[in-house]
Amino acid sequence: MDQHSVSASVLSTLYAIALVSCLLAPRVAQAQACTPDFDLISRPNEEPQNELTATAAVADGDVWAVETSFTQENTAPYHALIEHWDGVQWTIVAAPTPPVFSQLFGVSAVGTDDVWAVGANIPQSGFVPPQPLIEHWDGSQWTVVASPNPNGWSWLNAVAAVAADDVCTVGQSRSEAVFMHWDGNEWTVAPSPDGAGIRYAITAVASDDIWSSGSG
Repeated sequence: MDQHSVSASVLSTLYAIALVSCLLAPRVAQAQACTPDFDLISRPNEEPQNELTATAAVADGDVWAVETSFTQENTAPYHALIEHWDGVQWTIVAAPTPPVFSQLFGVSAVGTDDVWAVGANIPQSGFVPPQPLIEHWDGSQWTVVASPNPNGWSWLNAVAAVAADDVCTVGQSRSEAVFMHWDGNEWTVAPSPDGAGIRYAITAVASDDIWSSGSG
């Protein structure tokens, strides 16, 4: 697994309020170049405030979005939320949600029955360090998948799925980079490049061509 790490001094967080219209356009239009014409698509809100953080498209009628819902900003509880587009409308899909604090920041799909979402959760009230939150869709339900927690304080920001037995996720352990890999059976910590800081994004061309960006 050849990982490329790209550093940047300043990274902006992008919150998606709509999906690329190319995914929702007729198939004939999809054969053409993607245009910058976006449409706002109505979607359900579970709590007064919601922040969409990532999307993954399997097909025009099979798109996933992950987000965080909360009543008041910077005030617990924060709840991870997952929604699905079936080609007609967005619906909230039941998913495991730790009760105190949970957020999802990344989602990636291998296929319609193999989707991964990553983020972080705090399992109880009080001053408790965050731990990775990894959830998987098997075609019928979302479940939490166990993962390592480097240094006892970890947070995952993005995920890239190459195949059912080849998925990578990145994030942070305090101010250091975290790389993890799924081999079809379990998540393990992968080596980080020397000097790599927090990782915010990852994308995969192939199993041996994976790119990640962040700070440091």
